[in-house]
Amino acid sequence: MKTEVTNNRNTWEKEYIYQKVQDYNQMFFEKAGFKDLGIYMRNEKDEIIAGLAGVLRGKWLLVQLLWVREDLRRQNIGSDILQKAEAEAKTYGCKHILLDTFEFQAPKFYKKKGFKEVFVYEEHPITGKHYYFSKDL
Repeated sequence: MKTEVTNNRNTWEKEYIYQKVQDYNQMFFEKAGFKDLGIYMRNEKDEIIAGLAGVLRGKWLLVQLLWVREDLRRQNIGSDILQKAEAEAKTYGCKHILLDTFEFQAPKFYKKKGFKEVFVYEEHPITGKHYYFSKDL
């Protein structure tokens, strides 16, 4: 047996470990379906100007990304997209939302939208704050 330590991991090695963890976890998780969720706003040139990427999993919507082009911010576009995501999550049967954001991104926005701070990852990556929020639907 040998141990390898590397900073240049291969994609297949990461995927292999990921799949092994998933295989193990499946023995304990309830059979909860999941599907990807994407909500995109496009301009007349069909360019994405704002969007949300997430996963609907069991009773949870996990918001992975929410972005609005900088010149379009503070025009309720993010609010509209988040509202559409919440509606889709309810349709799927979700009861909760989980998301994360950095202090320089949007913690105040999410608080205004009814999200509760669950955890703050201090000194991330060095001096910043990384917030985790949840919301009941």
